[in-house]
Amino acid sequence: MCYPRGMNLWLDDLRTPPHGWTWIRSVAEAQRVLLAGEVEHASLDHDLGHGCEGGCWDDSGDVTVQRCGKACACGCHATGYDLTKWMAETGIWPRLSCRVHSANPAGALSMQATINRYAPY
Repeated sequence: MCYPRGMNLWLDDLRTPPHGWTWIRSVAEAQRVLLAGEVEHASLDHDLGHGCEGGCWDDSGDVTVQRCGKACACGCHATGYDLTKWMAETGIWPRLSCRVHSANPAGALSMQATINRYAPY
């Protein structure tokens, strides 16, 4: 998939992004985009992978027919917190900003704490 230069990354499995943001539904896809170095801003949700109700997501975001009960290695259970930890470990961040839009208070707090401590802004 081709992503625009200077993109705004919206990581969320359910909520559609605001105008001007590219919708990314999985941590694996977000990591690929961040590695390409095209992300300027990111807005992250914590709880991802709700697609498992009807099957697991593979790395491309396509839903497969199996149900896993969260015991698989499909990658659809990774959270926004997993992504912020990965960014802290690798030093790969959006160029200008990273924010949290999660409705999960504990998850959002953990993510924001990681961003505040390790992000280069």
